[in-house]
Amino acid sequence: MTNAHADFYIAPDGSDANPGTWAQPFASLERARVAVRELIARRRDDDVTVLLRGGTYHMNETVVFHREDGRDEGRRITYAGYPGEEAVLSAGMPVTGWRRYDAARDPDGFAPEARKHLWVADSPAGSSAGTAARVNALYRGTQRLPRVRGAGFAALADDSRAPDDEFFFDHMILPDGVVPAGASPAGGELVVIPRNTWTMNILPVAEWDEEKRLLRTGAPCTYPLLPNRREESVWLENLPWLLDGPGWLTGPDGAVYYWPEDDEQPDGIVAAACTELIRVEGEIDYDGPHDQPVRGIWFSNLTLRHGARYPWYGQSGWGVQHDWEAFDRPTALIRFRGAEACGVRGCEIHASDGAAIRLDLHAQRISVCDNRIHDIGGCAVLLAGYGPGTKDVNRGNIVCNNHIHHTGRVTWHAPAIFAWQSGHNRIAHNLVHHTPYSAIVATGRIHWDRSGRRECSRTIRWPEVETVLGPAYEKPVWHQAWKADWERREPLLHSRGNVIERNDIHHVMEVMGDGNGIYISGAGGGNVVSANRVHTCPSPSMAEGIRCDDDQFDTLIADNLIYGLGGFATGITIKGVTTIVRNVIACPSVEKTRRGMISLEVGPLTDTVVRGNVILATAAAQAFYYQGPRIHGTGPEPLLRDCRADGNIYWNTAEPALAEQHLERECVFGIEISSRAVDPGFVDPDAGDFRLRPDAPARELGISEDPAGGAGLLPPNAVP
Repeated sequence: MTNAHADFYIAPDGSDANPGTWAQPFASLERARVAVRELIARRRDDDVTVLLRGGTYHMNETVVFHREDGRDEGRRITYAGYPGEEAVLSAGMPVTGWRRYDAARDPDGFAPEARKHLWVADSPAGSSAGTAARVNALYRGTQRLPRVRGAGFAALADDSRAPDDEFFFDHMILPDGVVPAGASPAGGELVVIPRNTWTMNILPVAEWDEEKRLLRTGAPCTYPLLPNRREESVWLENLPWLLDGPGWLTGPDGAVYYWPEDDEQPDGIVAAACTELIRVEGEIDYDGPHDQPVRGIWFSNLTLRHGARYPWYGQSGWGVQHDWEAFDRPTALIRFRGAEACGVRGCEIHASDGAAIRLDLHAQRISVCDNRIHDIGGCAVLLAGYGPGTKDVNRGNIVCNNHIHHTGRVTWHAPAIFAWQSGHNRIAHNLVHHTPYSAIVATGRIHWDRSGRRECSRTIRWPEVETVLGPAYEKPVWHQAWKADWERREPLLHSRGNVIERNDIHHVMEVMGDGNGIYISGAGGGNVVSANRVHTCPSPSMAEGIRCDDDQFDTLIADNLIYGLGGFATGITIKGVTTIVRNVIACPSVEKTRRGMISLEVGPLTDTVVRGNVILATAAAQAFYYQGPRIHGTGPEPLLRDCRADGNIYWNTAEPALAEQHLERECVFGIEISSRAVDPGFVDPDAGDFRLRPDAPARELGISEDPAGGAGLLPPNAVP
């Protein structure tokens, strides 16, 4: 085999006592990091390459790259898989020493039938930094082994208390029969979709009152532990008495108990030992104005697997919107925290219980491109800057050309790509599909709670906020925040100026409620959502294709193609002044839209532009618009007549007269004067072919020859 040139080499059968050459490679990434630091102290002007030979590198500690491990602007240090070989970095440590269960020496609580099949092994996970206290993920190869869980059930209501009583944030009444007589769920975990179905929590069980069937969790939930519309939104996990078939759990002694499918002695199983494999971390001055970032470290052609779930919980003030992720925590296999001009390219990140990649606090010009991210427990890519304040240093990053699918396998509420308090990023040409919740999110939503208990509230940089807004500032509740108040706070809301373009999104929102293809909320101004294709999302949980939610203004939604949505089947929703131009919204997969194909939900909408769009319905009950009563709060109704609406095309293939009736109603208010009720002229919209026929009336609006035809993946390395 030809020797690919590198400064250092690593191999699974190497030794850290070796010099790191082709013939005598290192054994670990950590040893190579030290060697690179020594080399660049002597050769300051050269790029450096480290190649990892094929095979698996089991790691139970995070490798941390500091400023001394990086380079000045324009130079790179690259850690890459050897060409043509698969180098796997695994946070899974082999589980060995399996023995048959012995009731005399092992914890009790298992049913007699389960004891016949059980094998036991000591946990291989240590207590080093970043290691989970107890094993919470087992894998055989890339297969995630199912942890013991009980049957799903619905929470019970308690009419003796107000729904927002603090009691319900850490107390739940369980239905009769969920916990057998004499058993206790204490020591297990409660997995719950609470009253608000856009969030999921995994909470430790602290106490159990058998007489009252009252469970208390060891941490408060994000929202009250009360019923929602789901019939099975709660279940228990990791309890011996739940084991009635193949599965595993961690006992109170830390040992792993496993009932294998084939009943044979387990082999080839690894336990996720840490949540984070690689961290690139500069010098963070959290309370000060300036950080000192690492620069120039890149990772390419690597495979990363087997991360643990970071054990954090609900209401703490340290979550980012709705606690979809944890603020500044080691939840991802690769993490940049205080870094610039770094990147991850051409890697595969999968078979892991946490997130894949996160960019924290100070992160600029980080490139996340050409990666395959799938079958992971949380987010694929998280960009999370500092909380509201004047320190705006998470910006200018690129998330492009990644194939992302089957995310949120453990925490279902995790968006696939999530930018919180992060701006001027380009999120483009990603293919995102089969996710339990939203595909792409850019937000800065905050509960401005000085007590620090509500979502995101402990991230607020109050001294900086007060220099801008004054010491007595208190934001009104989010659904009463008018544009004038938003404009005062906008300099503190750093998710601004993002360009979300040419992404291909389908089969999202498969499990959770109230989510979207692309979601913008509580962010700054100047965000652009353009030329994306959001389609084929038949789930009854689907809400909107593109949504500007509460406390959101000054967003451009242009040239997108949205079709084949189920659930609410709304193409675009807005709750504030927005520009909606040249979009195609077509062919819902439901007979009746819950609201409308464009939903106007909070007024006033003066200065909103709705121009050059095509709305194509296929059933009489698919309304073109929802307008009228506000969805939240009080004040002016959101009405199309208050917008600058004109030059649109409306058509309903089932009942064409509905388009004419819409125009007749609205023209009396001086809008929609040049809009038309006509077949827009697509080739075969029912089959998803939205190319324009030569005589298509939609051409006159400036609609693209093939709307959003350039969305989705490009060839590798097409993005600089």
